[in-house]
Amino acid sequence: MIELNLKDVERVTGVVASPFEAQLSLLLATPRVAGSEGLRSFSNNARIVLSGKAARLAGRYNCYADFLFEETGDKKPLVVECQGRLVHSGADAAMSDSDRATALQQMGFNVMLLTYQQIADEKNFEIVKRMLFEEIGLEYREKTDASLMRSAVFVASSLSIGTRWGAKVSEPCPYLCSCKTLQ
Repeated sequence: MIELNLKDVERVTGVVASPFEAQLSLLLATPRVAGSEGLRSFSNNARIVLSGKAARLAGRYNCYADFLFEETGDKKPLVVECQGRLVHSGADAAMSDSDRATALQQMGFNVMLLTYQQIADEKNFEIVKRMLFEEIGLEYREKTDASLMRSAVFVASSLSIGTRWGAKVSEPCPYLCSCKTLQ
């Protein structure tokens, strides 16, 4: 198993509120040569002051975007929200998340809601990455076979999801997430 070191952790682009956010930050920001996507154009937990109408919809005056990709060219700013079990389970949380997403959309933000399963499954994550690149106006570059292998190993070690991405993980997932424990 590949161990994450301090350099990997420094790639998290700010304060994160959950292990899921930290994992996704690593998966997006780590350079492609190390097996990730090399995106550096986002902020973690960016404070967004809501307009009057948006504040009315959300029931608050500001919110924090798990990931904020600023507006580029003709692309609207994108907010990516990690919908992990730790924070977003239950009816009240779902209603709050919906109110916040609607408020952000009212202000012109695109909003992408991601679940852990969407990044823990290789094929789902491939779809999500392509959507993300399209939303922020970047061309997604295909990976070489060697790059795909590094990516599988990096993702497996980052997420502790083991054989789903082709790399054996010797320890169970330490987070309260939806992944299966492998031993």
